[in-house]
Amino acid sequence: MNKDERDTKFLGFAKLLADELLPYDGYQFGTDSIRLIAQRAYDLAYHILIHETMDVEAEDYRSIDEVMARDIPDLTAWPPTMAE
Repeated sequence: MNKDERDTKFLGFAKLLADELLPYDGYQFGTDSIRLIAQRAYDLAYHILIHETMDVEAEDYRSIDEVMARDIPDLTAWPPTMAE
């Protein structure tokens, strides 16, 4: 697992979530809080990939780190069905 990528890969998602949570408690999320949310989003995606890629055939196999780096973008806007 790449620590730098873990800290930054899902910063857009973390900011969206922090902005959405703000009205509930009035707490202002700082850089450390947003980074923690981003890290946990990365950890969740990594966990899902560990379990999703266990049955991939050898010729199609790519490491989880490679999939995380190349195939999974940050979530910088809520999908229309999730924001409603």
